[in-house]
Amino acid sequence: MGLVAVLAVAAVAMAASRSYTGNVDPGGTVGFTAKTHHHRATWVMNFVFKDVPATCDVGPAQADISANPLPPMHVNARHRFHAAYQISGTDQTARVRGVFRHRGRRARGRLRLTGTFGSATNCDTGVRRWRARRS
Repeated sequence: MGLVAVLAVAAVAMAASRSYTGNVDPGGTVGFTAKTHHHRATWVMNFVFKDVPATCDVGPAQADISANPLPPMHVNARHRFHAAYQISGTDQTARVRGVFRHRGRRARGRLRLTGTFGSATNCDTGVRRWRARRS
């Protein structure tokens, strides 16, 4: 009987988060996990993006924070989330906005990353739109 209870609790815990993946316009990918409570997203966790084009002093570069996800963001009653973070250990600043749509099956928003990417200095992705679907 104890094993059944443990498995039931584990199943509930697994159902308490959803993964999302998608694309950034004009290039790049985005991914994150949404913690849920009563089938509603309450926190956005592990927000990452990769290969987003940026303009730098020395020419074009790619923004990538896949190895250093953003801290959790709270989702408000209108299904929106946003934050501005200084990426730890770097001079990069990330700004993210998003909203869940279609009963939490999709999300969309904007992002921007500024700072140094590798050897390229004074980089800026500009405001980029992103879209993601539950995976």
